[in-house]
Amino acid sequence: VNDSDGDTKFYNLDSGNIISWMNYVKDGEYERFSEIKSVIPKKGKVVVFNGLIPHHSTYPQNGDRYVINFNTVIKTNPTSAI
Repeated sequence: VNDSDGDTKFYNLDSGNIISWMNYVKDGEYERFSEIKSVIPKKGKVVVFNGLIPHHSTYPQNGDRYVINFNTVIKTNPTSAI
């Protein structure tokens, strides 16, 4: 939406299960993560990624950071006996 700082950072887990990453954050076990990518917010930029990848934004130091988030779920059609 606007140019800013306050990057979005993406992480690999050094150990553990990706499903458990929120527990590591809750418990402050940040050493289990290693940064794999940092994305600078840029007006007009779109970043698409699997929401299960551990990620967070950083606080901007210069001005405000505005973003628009969409969570997309792909549903499959269940087989029905009609």
